[in-house]
Amino acid sequence: MTFQSLSYFLVVYEERSITEAAKRLFISQQSLSVHIQRLEETCGTKLFIRRPVFRPTYAGDRLAVAAREILRVKKEILAEIKEIDAGQKGKMSLGFTGFLAGDHLPELLRQFNQQYPGIEVTAVTSPSLQLEEQTLDGRLDFYIGSTARKNGEMVEIPLIETGLVVAVREQVLKENTDFTDEKIRDAEIHGIGLEEIRQIPLIVPYRGGGRVREILDRHIKANKIDTMIRLETHHTIIVSACQKGIGAGLIYSVTPVDDRNLDDRICRFPIKNLDYTIHTCICYRQDHFLTSHEEAFIRLTKAYFEKMMHHVRT
Repeated sequence: MTFQSLSYFLVVYEERSITEAAKRLFISQQSLSVHIQRLEETCGTKLFIRRPVFRPTYAGDRLAVAAREILRVKKEILAEIKEIDAGQKGKMSLGFTGFLAGDHLPELLRQFNQQYPGIEVTAVTSPSLQLEEQTLDGRLDFYIGSTARKNGEMVEIPLIETGLVVAVREQVLKENTDFTDEKIRDAEIHGIGLEEIRQIPLIVPYRGGGRVREILDRHIKANKIDTMIRLETHHTIIVSACQKGIGAGLIYSVTPVDDRNLDDRICRFPIKNLDYTIHTCICYRQDHFLTSHEEAFIRLTKAYFEKMMHHVRT
């Protein structure tokens, strides 16, 4: 039993197909079949049922759990041994929760690559619960997302608290409401109720796209707010529609909205009595050895969000 045979086994386990696994590994089906047969001989039992449907046996399921842990420990040991190389070469796998990824992941990767061009980075985007599971079973080194459920097994480094705001062009706001400059300044600090902008069409996330729309619908119903919803769409389109003055968009408080090329500006208001806060952290296993380049990425990420939040506040 070798590390290679366990790696090959896990690919077959994930693909549920020798053919697809061989394609993924860039080796022949015959060669991969030989590896699996030898591993089964070593284990003394079948790891896969071939017919009528290719699927793992119970022994295969158990070996998959053990193999992931063995390969994770191998990776940790090798990373620690190679730390003397000062982090000039290596690999890093990270996860990023979806609502932050589109706005911030590309820039973070660009900045990191400038400092560590020799580090191969693999990044995935998924909901935080899935990222936590992938981190716990060793598929990710760490992830950036909401607070971990299994916090007894995870280290959490706080990053930001994310809420929801209404974003609307100042011209649209003044044309459709009684908001003055003074009232706008006050509302940017203390927030507004959605009923105060009921004359302005809302641009909101589509139903089924996550918790935000569910919370918004409950808030509107509970407070009996008469609103006009003009567009139900994806987060990035909400931002674009706000820039074009189509209406008032419901966005995350950490989402940047560029108004440098506009004649007016984009106003951002917290929403009164809307209970929605995400505590975003950098999370990794307690027994995970942080390489120097992983520590550098964490420092860069913290500095990036601190700068971003300062810009949002000012």
